[in-house]
Amino acid sequence: MYLDIKDNTADWNPQFEIIEDIIAEPFVQKYIDFFDIQTMAARLHNKEFMSSEFKKKDGSWFLSMIVPQSYDKNGNITSVLIANRDVTDEKLRELKQEEELREAKLKAECANKAKSSFLFNMSHDIRTPMNAIIGYAELASRHLQETDKLGRYLEKIQICGKELLAMLGNVLDLARIENNKVEMEYTVSNVHECFENCIIMFQQQAESKSQTLSLTEQIMYPYVYMDAPHLSEVCLNIISNAIKYTNTGGTISCNVVQKSCEKEDWCNMIITITDNGIGMSEEFQKRIFETFERERNTTLSHIDGSGIGMGITKKLVELMDGTIEVKSKQGEGSQFTVTIPCRKASEDDSLAKKNSNLCNKNCLNGVRILLVEDNEINTEIATELLTEEGCIVETANDGVACIDMLEKADADYYKMILMDIQMPVMNGYDATLAIRKMKDTKKARIPIIAMTANAFAEDTQKALSVGMNAHVAKPVDMNILVPTMMKYL
Repeated sequence: MYLDIKDNTADWNPQFEIIEDIIAEPFVQKYIDFFDIQTMAARLHNKEFMSSEFKKKDGSWFLSMIVPQSYDKNGNITSVLIANRDVTDEKLRELKQEEELREAKLKAECANKAKSSFLFNMSHDIRTPMNAIIGYAELASRHLQETDKLGRYLEKIQICGKELLAMLGNVLDLARIENNKVEMEYTVSNVHECFENCIIMFQQQAESKSQTLSLTEQIMYPYVYMDAPHLSEVCLNIISNAIKYTNTGGTISCNVVQKSCEKEDWCNMIITITDNGIGMSEEFQKRIFETFERERNTTLSHIDGSGIGMGITKKLVELMDGTIEVKSKQGEGSQFTVTIPCRKASEDDSLAKKNSNLCNKNCLNGVRILLVEDNEINTEIATELLTEEGCIVETANDGVACIDMLEKADADYYKMILMDIQMPVMNGYDATLAIRKMKDTKKARIPIIAMTANAFAEDTQKALSVGMNAHVAKPVDMNILVPTMMKYL
């Protein structure tokens, strides 16, 4: 078609002179070699055909095939059929798939590198509070009679324990968010209380570095519907970083402003957290919200952190239909601005919520609980805490012992079971399934609350699916456990 070859008249070799005008540069020599008539017969020996793909200068692709047509009496090829087929569509699809595979491979390699870095930092950052906990516990054991010192050591153990728990909580949050397991729960909230609590939580930490931590508010609507726990987590992550990356004597301010928005009965809550700390490079600001990212690792900066807090923060903000922006300059500090749309609420809505959550002091007086737990330390702690609430606590160390005690007792003897999950002999799930099948219907319907270190969303779902009434994660927070127990008593 291009070479103007006429049957039996064309001289073969001169046709190649115009090939360079048609075939794309990287394929010219390959084309000449493929159609070399001197070696063609030898290359086709014992083959049904040979083929090759070429790209033209106009970007299209074609497949050339050479098929033997006739042979002499010695079996040598004397003529061939040359066929071309346009394969542009297939080739472009193939190239696109190859590019996608390359990109996927690169992303996987980057993710693995980031996770390795994350694990390195996590290992360091977990050891830091763990070393402090073990160290202060050792000091406490040596100064049992010196109440001032003992109180100080115990307070520091609690602080380090909470730091460790927050770190593990971030890891769980990340897993929940990445698996689309986080559900937003919007309830009536007191805006001032929510942000004041965030500041109070960090006041002591800021004072220990002689920092000034302040809150200013311009609130038009004192009550709004918002997911207070998740919004608090967003603010806590940002304030925590501000304190970490601001030197002694620095200032951190949190400013909360409500502005009207186009949506009727809604407002925009704009939270601006500003510090005069070490700031960030422009390059890092582009990556700050990527999971596992840190500008400098723990060892270099001497500042603890695994690099997942800001990744979680951005994802939570997006789940609340909000936005987050950062402005920063090295040596001058950083400013984070979070905007969250909120539906307005009234004080009456808030009072209705408070009344529904009221729980009288000593509301668990005389309630007999069967605590199923295989770890002696956990058993001792839970028993003490529940006894202080007025409960009568009996214990079993596995699922079989739990079922045995329940079967031998009268129907109303135990009012509730607090069930661990991972136990020897019989786990909490199997024990629950067995209890729900008991012939005595009162015993079969006894409230069962999972009290376990299995804290993923799917663990909660599994607990409910086997017939448990609720799920409370360890370490146990009595502010969560007591209202949960009251709900089912």
